[in-house]
Amino acid sequence: MIGDLRSDVDVVFTPDKRKALISTRLLNGGGYLNIIDIESEKLTNKITLSGDIRSGVDPLIIDDGKTALMPVRDPLSNKSFLDIIDISSGSIKKSVPLAGDLEFDVDVLISPDGKTALMPSRIATLSRGFLDQIDIPTGTVSRRYNLKDDLQRGVDVVITSDGKTALMATTHKTAGSSVDIIDLHDKRIFKTLGILGTLQYDVDPILIESSKVVLIPTTDADKGHGYLNIIDYSSGKVLHRSNLSGTLQKYVDGRLSNDEKMVFVPSHKGSRGYIDFIDIATGTIANTVTLSGDLMEGVDLMLTSDGKTALMPSYK
Repeated sequence: MIGDLRSDVDVVFTPDKRKALISTRLLNGGGYLNIIDIESEKLTNKITLSGDIRSGVDPLIIDDGKTALMPVRDPLSNKSFLDIIDISSGSIKKSVPLAGDLEFDVDVLISPDGKTALMPSRIATLSRGFLDQIDIPTGTVSRRYNLKDDLQRGVDVVITSDGKTALMATTHKTAGSSVDIIDLHDKRIFKTLGILGTLQYDVDPILIESSKVVLIPTTDADKGHGYLNIIDYSSGKVLHRSNLSGTLQKYVDGRLSNDEKMVFVPSHKGSRGYIDFIDIATGTIANTVTLSGDLMEGVDLMLTSDGKTALMPSYK
């Protein structure tokens, strides 16, 4: 392979596990997608991408295993593209210009039917995020949405399993956040909700389709605590806002219980970590566990398979 790896950019495999895709780059900003045949252990194709790869932004393979999507950027112009790639021929079928620049660790998402891609981007000078709804077969932008606020690193768009609704959380540069609820069929923003607190790095929304709610954690360093915003995305209403025991830690997500009735949200204050057990139906904190030490960046809470025991590392 040519080039070097970017941080937090993973190797991905086709559904049949016969091919691996690895993105690399040169110091001058050129990006490549390397296609490797697993059985023969050979590099079968090296694709020159339309731009540089971004840290934390992975290639994505559609479920049929024939097409890959690779977001790339031009570091000089701060513009970005979505390369639609034919895996068998190792060629770019279409390079789709995006509204703005890629954000760190904000990935492309594919609709359940594999026909639509959702790709967030941002314009730094405007402190504004955008979402491109892209028709994959034709390689065209079918709709471009102006989001309320700016993207946050590592916070991805989420989509319902029927492919009809997308939710994109954005954050203001000084205070407050927003959630755009998007009707993908009618191609319109159905509702924009303002919520307290700012999004934290790589702390993602949690979608619960059984009750049509999305859980969005936010944080407020000045007040010394975070929030769990419980939103009914079908009606576009904030149902509850729970005050957490501390502020959110970077790269530490909440975890949903197996029955989807409770969510466990880690937070910290000073050098002490906490786990708030929050009842989703009421937004009340049923219990708070004080940890032995502080939360560590990127170390998540884990549940055993039966859902009866939670494991949460901490440090002093």
